Order: sequence, then C-alpha cells, then structure tokens
Amino acid sequence: MLSVIVPYRNEEMLGFTVQRLHETISVPYEIITIDDGSDSRVDVPSGVKNIRFNHAIGAQLARHVGIETARYDTVLVIDAHMNFWDDDWSKRLVDYNVEHPTHVGCVLTLGLQRDRMEMEQARGPYAGAHILLKEISDKPNQHYVIARRVLVDKWNKSRTPGEVGCVLGGAYFMSREWYLETLQAPWAELRGWGILEANISIPNYLLGGKNVCFDIEIGHMFRQAPPFHTNIHNLLFNELYLVHVVVPDPKERDDLIAQLALPDDQVTQKAWSMLNQSIHSWYRHYLVEKGVRTWADYKAEWMDPSREY
Repeated sequence: MLSVIVPYRNEEMLGFTVQRLHETISVPYEIITIDDGSDSRVDVPSGVKNIRFNHAIGAQLARHVGIETARYDTVLVIDAHMNFWDDDWSKRLVDYNVEHPTHVGCVLTLGLQRDRMEMEQARGPYAGAHILLKEISDKPNQHYVIARRVLVDKWNKSRTPGEVGCVLGGAYFMSREWYLETLQAPWAELRGWGILEANISIPNYLLGGKNVCFDIEIGHMFRQAPPFHTNIHNLLFNELYLVHVVVPDPKERDDLIAQLALPDDQVTQKAWSMLNQSIHSWYRHYLVEKGVRTWADYKAEWMDPSREY
C-alpha cells in the first residue's frame, strides 16, 4: 500500500526516522533508503531496501530513483530526520491518495530540533506554501544565488490544511503512476539538494492536478545547514530550469531572470551549461501541449499579491 522513500547523505538521524516509521505505519509498506554518496559513516537500519550511490546525484534525482523503484502506487518521499504520531496517519494518507490520484501533497509540518525530536514539543504546524515572483535579500555575506531568488516558495501564513500553491515541509506524497506517466517525472532532471517543491507543484497544477496540504501532522527537524557541502551552481540550475519550464513567454522569462543580476562567473557559467544540456525545452513544450491550465492561470490563482495565503 505505501512506499516510503528516504534519501540521505551523512545523516545522523536516519536510524531514528526509520525506527519511527516501523513503529507507526499501520498498512503494508516498504521503506527505500537512498544513500546519495555519503562520505561519512551512516549506519543503515534494518528493514529497509538501501540503494547506495558512490557519487552524489542529488536529493531530487535520488527521490526520482526511489519512486521508480517503489512497488506501491502511494509513495511518500521524506527527509531523513522526521518523526510521526502514534496514530493512523499512514492509513489516512493511503486512503486519500487512492481517492485523489491527481493530487501532490504535503502535510501539516511540525518543527523539530536535534535535541527536541518529541512531537509534543514541536513548533507549528505549518501548512504548505505559495510562490513569490521574486525575493531580494540584503543580508551581508550571502552568495548571490541565495540573496536573489525568483519563483520562491514561502510558508503560508494560514495554518489550515487544504489546497495550496506549492507543497513544502520535507514530506511529500503522490501517486507513482501520476508522477511517472502524467507529470513525466519532473524531479528526474534536477540536481543537488534544494528548489524541488516548485518544480513539481507548478507542473502538477498545469497538467490538471491539485497541490494540497493534507490534514495529518509529521515532524521535521529544521537545520541551519546541511551535513554536507552544497554545490551552489546546482541550486542556480534548478532555479533557471524552473523558470524555463513554466514561463512560456520569452520576454517574461528573460525579465524574470534579469532580476537575478547574474554575474559572468564560474557558478553562472556552470549553471547555464547544465541548462543547455537539459531537457527543459522539451518539457516546456510538453506542458504547453498537454497542460489543461496555463502559467497565467497559476499566477492568477496562487501568486495574487492582493491575497494572503
């Protein structure tokens, strides 16, 4: 009934997360852990199917590999530092997914910390996200890829579950068939760790699906920094890829990218080189040809500056 996919790299909380899955899932299930090139020792817990990549492929591609490998249609993709209530959350999630196979979902997220993993002490809940057209930060010593962003996912102010503009929170569920066959595997082309939520949420909307925050709570340990080095050109690539995929008008696309004020340095050059080798042109054409909604529809419904999400 349920395939849980857990990518990780140098993850100290993997055993805890898997143990809590074993303790709380109440339906037939499998757990697929995917080691994205860990360069420090990670103890792989029992009761999982572990896939090991000797060289890092990135969380997004690792998630895609897990979805391809899964034997159940309901897939739950989570980070490796999570906690769960001892209730019927897994049955409710599977039942919802079976009834709504065109929905891509997140859940009510509870904020945890390394020394405070108990659900009872969590912050929140947080209920999905919306997309800002751009966000410019004036914080000192920030890399420009972080300081200047476009199509940025931001937590909703609303704490109410329901339809959202973008999933967020580190736990995402969907139909495997819908992801692979209708959405055409939008995570397969992404690189590194980061900027994955909008890259599935907007295509899902364009192709007739709904993005939802489902009314179950899952705890997510928030970190200040990951336990591994991040290649920042991968983040820029994922951002440029998103813009080129979902924005059909060349002028609007160029104007949006101009907001990034990208310098002609190695990071920018590497990101553009990766984009030129990607399938973004084909995928944009696919979204236009197969889509039942447009980018203008998405902006009107989920990026309205007069609304509070």
